[in-house]
Amino acid sequence: MMTTPPFLQIDALAVRRGGQDVLTDIALRLDEPGLYGLIGPNGGGKSTLLNAVLGLIQPMSGQISVFGHPPAQAASKIGFVPQAARFDRDFPITLEKMVETALLGPGLRSWFSSRNQAQVTEALEATGTSGLAKRPLTALSGGELQRALIARALATNPQMLLLDEPTASVDQSHVASLFSLMCDLAQEMPVLVVSHDLAQVAAHCTKVFCVNRVLWPAPDEADAAMLAAEIFGGPAHCYRKEKAQQDMKKEVAA
Repeated sequence: MMTTPPFLQIDALAVRRGGQDVLTDIALRLDEPGLYGLIGPNGGGKSTLLNAVLGLIQPMSGQISVFGHPPAQAASKIGFVPQAARFDRDFPITLEKMVETALLGPGLRSWFSSRNQAQVTEALEATGTSGLAKRPLTALSGGELQRALIARALATNPQMLLLDEPTASVDQSHVASLFSLMCDLAQEMPVLVVSHDLAQVAAHCTKVFCVNRVLWPAPDEADAAMLAAEIFGGPAHCYRKEKAQQDMKKEVAA
């Protein structure tokens, strides 16, 4: 009897960049839809982990399986939402046309089938941006642009969604609605979100994982204060302390 592979499985993953260990012995498995939070300090490796899942970074060791395949072979099944702050808002294009770019073929082919247009329409409706479709990007608020970027990711009909700090450049009034949107999407697929908004993560996420070179699960039903304690006083802190002690012993022995 054939078993269905997990949406995402990571085993003993290690990533080294610029001569530094960024991620060490990472293990993670997602078997069902849900909103999964990735939290941790700046420079802890959260975005690097997303890039590894996307196949954009070659790990030093370990394995990543996405729907039972290496990341490169499963790329079409993953939707990615980058930070809005990294997106050029001055580019002269409407929201709808920006969403359509997700479906451009090789050589930026601009011909669209009726099926392509239906995918764009569904993505706009799912994110509540249909009424903004003809608005230029320069006229969008931070929250509206972030919804547009989510719509762009959804236009490819992904089976898993990755978001890198989707509320980082958003007014507080829009943060809760964005997390509600992610919760809705997570009913159908696993949604993995990097966020520093611990209150929203605690309130909405199915499961939360802490990342600071190593990865460990936060306690179930942890509130924002508990999550903050995990980040700054959890296993990663112990890992740094133990490594410092080991380095000191090496220096003494030398």
